[in-house]
Amino acid sequence: MFFKISLTLIAIISVVFSQTDDEESFLFVTKQTINRFIVQNKELTIKYGLYNSGPTTVFNVNLNDIHSFPTDKFELLVGTLNPKWERIHAGANLTHVVVLKPKQSGISNSTHAIVTYQKSEKNTDVQRTYSSEIGDVYIMTSREYDRRFSSHIIDWILFTAMASPCIVFPFFLWFKNHKMLKRSEKLWMGSALFFSIFALICDLIGFSTPYWLQIWPRVGDTTFRKLGLWQVCIAGFRNPKNYWGKVYYGCWWLYAREYNGLREDGVLTPAWFTAVQTFACFGLIFNILGCVALIVVAITRYRLSRRSMLIGCILCACACK
Repeated sequence: MFFKISLTLIAIISVVFSQTDDEESFLFVTKQTINRFIVQNKELTIKYGLYNSGPTTVFNVNLNDIHSFPTDKFELLVGTLNPKWERIHAGANLTHVVVLKPKQSGISNSTHAIVTYQKSEKNTDVQRTYSSEIGDVYIMTSREYDRRFSSHIIDWILFTAMASPCIVFPFFLWFKNHKMLKRSEKLWMGSALFFSIFALICDLIGFSTPYWLQIWPRVGDTTFRKLGLWQVCIAGFRNPKNYWGKVYYGCWWLYAREYNGLREDGVLTPAWFTAVQTFACFGLIFNILGCVALIVVAITRYRLSRRSMLIGCILCACACK
């Protein structure tokens, strides 16, 4: 009986000690960017999080992330990339923040930070662990950032200045001469005015498209470089529904084979975007039709005079704007 009790006690003690060994402290380290968009010559905030998951305190903790941000590409503004802590208690969280300024634009790779620590003050064995990785990030230029996310007041002023002649000029001709125009001329003038108004509406929607696309949550990604009529230029874009799949680069027609995966997942061609691109095409077509109608009126009324030729040149310039 005594022998059985002794064996039981030894087994219990062995289990306790084995559990203690298995529950040694371990550091979990995270690394992430606070910025939604990373811009050249603007502040970039990196946040490190350290968590001691074990039951004991760890000592002489050293984090090193200098290799991720070389001095020729980043300027250190606040904090240090090689912080040290004397100890981190069991179950404790610790946060470290660094503020940098990117010197160059383009793709930059930020790998994991290296963390070393000791499990006890007497134990000189150095343990090593790694943080999570940020991976490839795109650093945009200040000009590109302003183009995408500023108020675009100058752009809208220029757009208004270019679009106004398509409405003002036909209306001015119609208002000045509507009583003197023949029926056929009135028909052409009315058609030109209708085409111009409809074209302005379509152009207004089409002109707004790039800003809608870039702030749209599903594809409002900093890797979008340029948006044209049925054409998209991207650099390092990943499909959010297949993040570890193909990485897209270059300028392609919206329905090119290169973008098959994005179209199948409905990422790049939502219904509203297709409609807006269609409106932009209609705007271009009706601009041309309106200018053609006005040229017909000018030639019909003024024949081949200098005035009709001048009006024709002005309208052709408006159509090609």
